[in-house]
Amino acid sequence: MKLHIGFRRSGALLALIAFALAAMGAIAQERPAARQTASEGAPAAHRPGGEGLKIHGHWKIEVRNPDGTLVKTYEFENSLVTPGAADEMLSGLFSGTFTQAGWSVVASSTNPTTLCPTNGIAGANNSCTIVPALGTNTVASGAYCVSYACFGGLTAVGVPANLTTNTSSYLQLQGSFTPTASGSVTSVQTNTIGCTSIGTNPGVSTVTISQCYNGLIPGTMAFISIPFTAATLSTPVNVLAGQLVTITVNISFS
Repeated sequence: MKLHIGFRRSGALLALIAFALAAMGAIAQERPAARQTASEGAPAAHRPGGEGLKIHGHWKIEVRNPDGTLVKTYEFENSLVTPGAADEMLSGLFSGTFTQAGWSVVASSTNPTTLCPTNGIAGANNSCTIVPALGTNTVASGAYCVSYACFGGLTAVGVPANLTTNTSSYLQLQGSFTPTASGSVTSVQTNTIGCTSIGTNPGVSTVTISQCYNGLIPGTMAFISIPFTAATLSTPVNVLAGQLVTITVNISFS
């Protein structure tokens, strides 16, 4: 997965992105990912003076039985959701029109099996969503998790660069869910959650991360969930009711 930005690579830029992507929070009404996903193998656009900034995504799905024994591990790369999704999030973050409050990780099935039951919303029963926390003072409970099956405990940790090993900083998202029915995970997605100004000419967001997370926003602002990365699995991950499914996503920069 590659995202190219038309200016020279700089340590300050990488640090800015690593810091911004590590913001914690909750979940809002999910914005549909009706976008074309950028291909991992797409040729890089050559730009004078450098090769640009690259964002890499790596997923690991672990399935364990209730007694803790590991059943299977599935690893794969993913892609940025562009245009009109991840690119909008990054441009809004850098321009100040978007305030990020956190992340969510979604595992879905195209099968008719109800992996994670919800409140009967059409099309939602096949999605299991992991969010940072559940509760009355979170975006998750107030908007998104009223309709979709949510599991708390998602962590977002910014791992610093290691100059000794020449390893770049990266963001690690990790959380788990337990399906209530057997089925297959066929697609996955990460979403960045936040608040944005609304209107034909949105201005700079004046909402802080804490205000956005707790729902303390004015009428000129709106909660939004933007797809950041997504992947359709070439081999579905079969799960049984009661098993523990742990998902780890590493998003790195170079």
